[in-house]
Amino acid sequence: MSKTLIVVVLLAGGLWYASQQPEFQKYTDKIVGEVWQTAEDSTLKTRKLGPDRLYYHFSAQLDSWSKGAAEALEEISEDKESIEYFRASYCKEAVNYHPVFSEDELKKVCQEAGTTLNLLNR
Repeated sequence: MSKTLIVVVLLAGGLWYASQQPEFQKYTDKIVGEVWQTAEDSTLKTRKLGPDRLYYHFSAQLDSWSKGAAEALEEISEDKESIEYFRASYCKEAVNYHPVFSEDELKKVCQEAGTTLNLLNR
């Protein structure tokens, strides 16, 4: 009985310690984002598609982004023209800079902006 209790306490402590590590936090953020994406994709056909799809695609991740990045994403998602302007200005292979987005965020937003524009143009 006491051996089992010790093993359970050690396992619980190890899991708690692992959950506090930045790598684990990134992994859980990625998994949660993928779950949200899957849920969004499954309901995409039943809801009206608009430019705000770009913003809602990243809504689960915005807590880990800077306030400026979240605001910039909201501005980009206002209308189709804003998304097109953003893609033309920042989503070319030669451009790897945005004044607000990190390089990783910019890559993700550019990719999703393309997907959103393709869906809007259908």
